[in-house]
Amino acid sequence: MQGRITSYDRKNNSGCLEASNGEKHIFSGYSWSERNLPVPKDEVEFTFSRTGSIDEIFYRNKTIYNQEVPNPHATPKSLRLHNNNSTSPVNIEHLKSAEYEKYQVENKYGFISWVLKALKNFADFSGRARRKEYWYFYLATIILIQIFRIIIYIISLEYISYESSLLLLNFITIINLMLLIPSCAVGARRLHDTGRSGWWQLLWFIPVIGWIVILFFLCKNTSPQNNKWGPPAKGV
Repeated sequence: MQGRITSYDRKNNSGCLEASNGEKHIFSGYSWSERNLPVPKDEVEFTFSRTGSIDEIFYRNKTIYNQEVPNPHATPKSLRLHNNNSTSPVNIEHLKSAEYEKYQVENKYGFISWVLKALKNFADFSGRARRKEYWYFYLATIILIQIFRIIIYIISLEYISYESSLLLLNFITIINLMLLIPSCAVGARRLHDTGRSGWWQLLWFIPVIGWIVILFFLCKNTSPQNNKWGPPAKGV
């Protein structure tokens, strides 16, 4: 698709372009493929990723309005897509960017909303998930299992026989198995968000050392680069 650059903020490494059909899109510096930094009025062509965000931007017919500011790296070191503390010239409030709107909505999420999002994507092993989504879901599963354990313990002491309480414990095992797939899925997406494959979860089978390494990976912040699993899970 063709369009032109309308603004670019070097500090936040993000900008805005207007497509030939009049639609406006936010882009990050990691989508910019040219050697020079983008400037307003640059005529460009761009492509979309499968997630709907801008994947690659390059000059159309090499129309360059400013060649005095070279881009030392094809992909800048820092990506600050939508920093609420910045004074970006991009008029974000009036842009119909699905990616930006998602960031804004998720910034208002609470504990329950993050848990529901993880459950909604219970079989999604291909996207990305930020730390809140993973750890809130992990905390919710622990709380749920412990509540059932306490209830079963109280019931087994007061109302039912020991054999019947064993059946209730099997019920907890079933719940654990039901939560296995969504737990693995959100874990894979969390690792994707740090630029790692979901197969790193196999470190859980290596006692102590493997646990320390995988916990370190899961605690890392969102990687600001677009990768093969999509754009960053949060605006950083």
